Amino acid sequence: MKITAIIDSYNSREYLEEAIVSVLEQKRQPDEFLIVDDGSIDGSAELAKSLLADVTWARVIEKENGGQVSCMTCGILEAKGDVLAFLDGDDYWLEHHLESAEEQFKGNSKLSMYFSACKACGESEEYMYRSYSPGRIGVTSVVTATGGSYVGGLNSALVVRADSVRPYLPLPSVIERDWVVNGDNIMIWLTSLHGGEKFAEVRPGIRYRLHPNNSFKKLSSYAAKIHRKVATEKFFEYCRREFYIPEDYAKLLSHEYRAQPYKTKKLKREYLKALKKSCHHIGWWKSVVCRIRIHLGK
Repeated sequence: MKITAIIDSYNSREYLEEAIVSVLEQKRQPDEFLIVDDGSIDGSAELAKSLLADVTWARVIEKENGGQVSCMTCGILEAKGDVLAFLDGDDYWLEHHLESAEEQFKGNSKLSMYFSACKACGESEEYMYRSYSPGRIGVTSVVTATGGSYVGGLNSALVVRADSVRPYLPLPSVIERDWVVNGDNIMIWLTSLHGGEKFAEVRPGIRYRLHPNNSFKKLSSYAAKIHRKVATEKFFEYCRREFYIPEDYAKLLSHEYRAQPYKTKKLKREYLKALKKSCHHIGWWKSVVCRIRIHLGK
């Protein structure tokens, strides 16, 4: 199994060295290391080149500014690894991150995504991000396609099997431009639609840096929320055409939920939310039956 580490970087010079060092100090070294610079104007690319001058299995790719999804897409299409591990230029991995991910991928041929919990650093160290229950998560194709569910972790915590995302890239430029930030949404959604299982690691594998320019601080405004809602609808409309997803696909929600190895409250809420969005496609009676089956979990 070959692992490619991919750093997406845009004006991250202040933090980039720590991110790069965290990759080089992994217990399980990646087989390939790509730093994709998204048209930075702060000397990030030059810093990366100087730090990696003697690392033969690393290279810096410079591209015109296009946003996070275009940056990640560039790295994915250039990568030679079977497994791809993402890292934002302002975060850093803990030394066991790739080792823990590889253990899960080797132990489960059906696994398409691994993600770990995240511990904050920088402005605050109190923040801890965990998603869903620790351990195995089953296929989430239906709940993703019908409800736009985000079953995954933060971008720097994601490790995916390459063939679960590469066949669907690049996205049309009209879609790509909508996702200048929140690239993790797209990777999680594509991996989910492809199928395969996921694994949520409870032990933090990354340090998520809180600083004045964090994108999530800019995403709480009303305008940003509206933009994200429209962009999400546009993306899934594209996926419904490309993946040939039928309108009544939601009738399979209860079947998918019942197959989940751990039926947590959070996961149940995602399935019920997806059903509510899609009930007009499958009719009121089937919606009632589906809701009952989800509540009963059988």
